[in-house]
Amino acid sequence: MLKDCLEIFSEELRRVEKETGDGDRLVLDTYVPADGTYVLVDSYGQVRSYTIKMDKKKRIVEQNPEDREARKKICFYDYHSRLVSMDKPQDPKKVIHSNNYLSFWVKQESLENGKLDEAAIDRYFDVLRNPREKYKKPQDRKMYDYIVKQIGDVDQSKLERNRVWIKENIFQLGKWNVSLSGKNYLKIFLRMMKKFILQKNRDM
Repeated sequence: MLKDCLEIFSEELRRVEKETGDGDRLVLDTYVPADGTYVLVDSYGQVRSYTIKMDKKKRIVEQNPEDREARKKICFYDYHSRLVSMDKPQDPKKVIHSNNYLSFWVKQESLENGKLDEAAIDRYFDVLRNPREKYKKPQDRKMYDYIVKQIGDVDQSKLERNRVWIKENIFQLGKWNVSLSGKNYLKIFLRMMKKFILQKNRDM
């Protein structure tokens, strides 16, 4: 049965790629990110923010970026930055819910209740600075080493630049006119992320 499902998915993926030139659209055209505030930081450090909110009873998106390109970017970045499981977070204390050094997700309440602090930010980026260290089993490390050979290692300069940006801005987003509701997610996507992901996918 699983094999049948994979074959059907593969056929659909090939069809979408042929029709649109972008296989990601098979998933992303119907993908709706979780309710929250989404912040895009460009390569110059400039900030734009958007709110996404869905009426869960009607399954209708009530608030969505009017800017079509921004909406596409958010869906792309969000989909590729999700944790596979909350049982396998990058942040061992599960305060930060994203999976790479170009994204930073927290529940907005964590900014107010003290769960998110400078130590938590460092904890997250320290794990991502050397991901191999989190894998204790030899087989897991072997798998990690194989992937690094295919896609390259962590860009340390970008990681540290993003660490600094988060520390300097996460607690004063008001200066960028970012409004927070105090609940739902705050998701920040930092610079050149689509180019990074496409490069990694192409290398794979």
